[in-house]
Amino acid sequence: MPDIDFSDYEPLADGASSADHAGDAAGPRIEALEPTAGERSYVLLAPRRVDGEPLRRITLRALTQQDLDDVANGEIASRRLLLCRLAGLHPDIIRSLIWPDSEAIHQMFIDMLPDFLKD
Repeated sequence: MPDIDFSDYEPLADGASSADHAGDAAGPRIEALEPTAGERSYVLLAPRRVDGEPLRRITLRALTQQDLDDVANGEIASRRLLLCRLAGLHPDIIRSLIWPDSEAIHQMFIDMLPDFLKD
């Protein structure tokens, strides 16, 4: 059975297949064409000051396959830590939110998760 991550049917720019590059230490440089695609933002009812800077809005970036892999491999120990990764925030910031803000952020986060991570 072919490995879906390294299919022989995906030609690369140098004419080799992705399977030929499976052992390369340095992978391709990949950049999102639309880095904000799939983001969701919430304006806090009770803004916070974090390290002297105002925090008025929390934005969650879209999940990547790497995020899902890290959850599956145990590198992200909880959904809260996954939320913090997507928001780019320290867990203490999420813990400091008033309940209406926390509830809204968590609902937004749950809506973004694939079904297999919701249980």
